[in-house]
Amino acid sequence: VMADKNGIVHVWTTEPTATYPTPSLLNKFRVTRKEPSCSVAQVHFINDLTADSPHLIVADNSGIVSIWADFAIPTSQRFLTSFRVPGTKHRVVTCWDQVHSLLFFSGVPGALHVFDTQ
Repeated sequence: VMADKNGIVHVWTTEPTATYPTPSLLNKFRVTRKEPSCSVAQVHFINDLTADSPHLIVADNSGIVSIWADFAIPTSQRFLTSFRVPGTKHRVVTCWDQVHSLLFFSGVPGALHVFDTQ
């Protein structure tokens, strides 16, 4: 998965399969508002890509964190939810802890928020 400066996420295959013998673009979709200054700051996977239901966390530089499902299925991505990081004055920083199902995020120095998904 990669994101470009226009807020578009690109999902690529990495392993050769019968359907995709070489790395191929599976899907691409917009995850930010259509503003020149709005781009993707960070991307994380929730669950492993081999799981039945992997999700994608995307944080943009305007302070919005969104969660997506079915992102690797062509044109089938589903927006699940989003929230604004409180007090966003700087670039959003996020960290996903897979073992404990915690999302750490911050938008200002000296403040750390924790979202427990369980």
